[in-house]
Amino acid sequence: MNKLRLRIKNLRNELNLTQVDVAEQMGISVSAYSRIENDPGNVVLDRYIELAKILNVELTKLLEGLDSIS
Repeated sequence: MNKLRLRIKNLRNELNLTQVDVAEQMGISVSAYSRIENDPGNVVLDRYIELAKILNVELTKLLEGLDSIS
């Protein structure tokens, strides 16, 4: 899960988004988003789908660091 945590943070930073920015786009509190980023093992799939859209990446790239599943 540590790689996923870093991947989420890096993708967010590449887009020059703060945790506040992403939380607002997701319609959740900053503390709720911080929990997603810091403990991604306890996140429901719908949140990952929403996060992938905001970060403009495929879900597989977000979750596994892959462009697509072969």
